[in-house]
Amino acid sequence: MRKFQRQGNKNLVPVVLENGIQALINPCAISEKDWTRHHGKTAGGVEVNSLETYTVDESTLIRTGRGKLVLSVPTDDLEVFAKQFLAGKNYGIVAPQQ
Repeated sequence: MRKFQRQGNKNLVPVVLENGIQALINPCAISEKDWTRHHGKTAGGVEVNSLETYTVDESTLIRTGRGKLVLSVPTDDLEVFAKQFLAGKNYGIVAPQQ
């Protein structure tokens, strides 16, 4: 996984574009309607309605609510994390057909 260093504006987060170029993006400039909200119930029955995501080429931005913490991760890394995390919670994980 690539490591990024923040420079200048603290609101900017790093992303990786399709051509592999690293860029900085201000998540506050993304329209509220473009964020995807993730809500539902956990296996334990806990209702959640907090995480929001936005995909920029090869990166996925994750935030905990409007104007809150934004994390940028390569989408491929997020896929592997999600698979391993859910398998660790005994969810059945099946890869999509190629």
